[in-house]
Amino acid sequence: MNKRIFLGLGSVGAVLAIGGAALVSGVGLTQRSEVVYMTDGPTFKDVTDLTKASKAVAHVRILSAGPTFTIPFDRASAVVSARPSGNPDKDKEGQLNSSAPGGAAPTGLLKTDFTVEVLDNIHGAGLKKGDHIVVSQLGGSVATTRPDGVSTNVVEANTEHDPLMQVGDEELLFLNQDAGSARFFTTGGGIGRFKVQSNGTLLAVDHDSAIAKTVNGKPTTFLKTAVQNVN
Repeated sequence: MNKRIFLGLGSVGAVLAIGGAALVSGVGLTQRSEVVYMTDGPTFKDVTDLTKASKAVAHVRILSAGPTFTIPFDRASAVVSARPSGNPDKDKEGQLNSSAPGGAAPTGLLKTDFTVEVLDNIHGAGLKKGDHIVVSQLGGSVATTRPDGVSTNVVEANTEHDPLMQVGDEELLFLNQDAGSARFFTTGGGIGRFKVQSNGTLLAVDHDSAIAKTVNGKPTTFLKTAVQNVN
């Protein structure tokens, strides 16, 4: 069964899509849930727009992933609206209720911190080559384990157009920083991430963004020069 839950994420709206599948694990049965955070945030028309919205731009290598943790949902608020009246025949039948079990509601959003090494500070003050910084992403993996060590419930989450970073990869990141935790996060989610491929060319993580069409397949120097030319 799939279900969708609307979330409030500050300035970013999101939908949580959950699907379940049973997998055999050892002598027990593991329930596996795949979660997709579907975000609706700001858009950027070009590299200049994205750069101006970022605190820093850096070429980094992903060194390690920390354990996934949970942050609570924003507190829900009630919204009262008039009863729909578009279909009188359906309306008089009363509210329709599903007989399918909904399962337990998630208690929060999964997040994972990645430690990255700055290979080149392209734009912005405060970062330099060799620095290790923490970049936080929505998503991750958690498991409930029985006393005998068998996993009974596994939840894996990724964000639409912004999959989790992979250790060992190099990326060009457009970054902002959370004042409270000092952790960094990418501007616009996947829009602010560009993978550096083995041949030195770039591949936008959010392949549907407007910037992806101008950057994909270009050498890293193309994007670095464009960023450095922003006043």
